[in-house]
Amino acid sequence: MAYTVTAIYWARLWLNKWSSRRCYNLVKQRSCVMAEQMKTELSIWLNGKKESLDSNQLSHLLPRFKSPFAVALNGCFIAANQYPNTVLQAGDQLDIVSPIAGG
Repeated sequence: MAYTVTAIYWARLWLNKWSSRRCYNLVKQRSCVMAEQMKTELSIWLNGKKESLDSNQLSHLLPRFKSPFAVALNGCFIAANQYPNTVLQAGDQLDIVSPIAGG
């Protein structure tokens, strides 16, 4: 029961804090970038640490993380249905967090 309440609270916190029109437009704008513009190596900030990636697609990075998780790109919450369309750019700050059960 505590896990369910904690997970619901956590999800609402992220949705309320990061959901905005500006964030939606950011994802929509970046999803228009064509796949042929992919760089061979990309440097981003992942959870506060610099990391080099082979792909600029967010969906290629996510299998590393245990579900459930929430994703924020440059401070904007990214909805799960937008993961396949989200394109990363050099210097992006990506935060991927998971809920922690406890009481």
